[in-house]
Amino acid sequence: YKEGTEVTATAKVKDESKYEFVNWTVGNEEVSKKAEYKFTVDKDMELKANFKAKDPVEETFTVKVKANDDKMGTVAVDPVKENYAKGDTVIVIAEAKEGYEFVNWTSEGKVFSDSAAYEFAVDKDMELTANFKAKEEPKPPVTEDTFKLNVTVNDDKMGTVKLDPAKESYKAGDVVTATATAKDGYKFVNWTVDGKEVSDKAEYAFKVDRDVTLKANFEKVAADPKPETPKPEDPKDEDKAIQTGDNGVSPIIPLAGLALAAGAAVTVLRKKED
Repeated sequence: YKEGTEVTATAKVKDESKYEFVNWTVGNEEVSKKAEYKFTVDKDMELKANFKAKDPVEETFTVKVKANDDKMGTVAVDPVKENYAKGDTVIVIAEAKEGYEFVNWTSEGKVFSDSAAYEFAVDKDMELTANFKAKEEPKPPVTEDTFKLNVTVNDDKMGTVKLDPAKESYKAGDVVTATATAKDGYKFVNWTVDGKEVSDKAEYAFKVDRDVTLKANFEKVAADPKPETPKPEDPKDEDKAIQTGDNGVSPIIPLAGLALAAGAAVTVLRKKED
């Protein structure tokens, strides 16, 4: 180059992800830190472009959380940072509001965790959604069919009733005995259900298959008929009465009685003669 010629020296990094330009030097003296170095030739020169490997860059990531519906629950990240280094441990927390329940965490449309509080190591940028839903009303436990039995009487002054066994409810197929006991002066008639007779036995055994109300029916025992008054028999000839004097006032004395009276009179006369 002629003295006074202007020259541009350009340094280019091969892999900028791994290396970077440092400076231009002549001998051990730095002449420029710019990769594109312009200068005027005034002597023989040996320019050196100096490069170096890049210092490892610490990777950082973001972690964002949200709820599918803010009315249903709240979300949080612990610790709260703008950026997290690769490998940092983070806990995402979801809390359902009253009337709702947590379902799961999803990321990019895939289930990330079904734990409301989930701890993990950060290795990329993440946006997590906490999914909530309305609580379902608890379903009653499945139980065997049970039925209620009631026993009544047409008039509790007439009799009493009982069930054996006596329980609050019965399973289908249970065998139960209903017993009716009449009180003095009354008698059992029958058992009825909804007005229809089901048994005329005071002790009625049956299998339970539905809710039932049994009615024991009693009635008053009829009074025994009064014995007939026997008609007086005709008096025998010797007992026929002899009527003297006025029919209206004369006493009627049986013949046998009259003879006894005459005998007594004779006895009195003899005593007087003596």
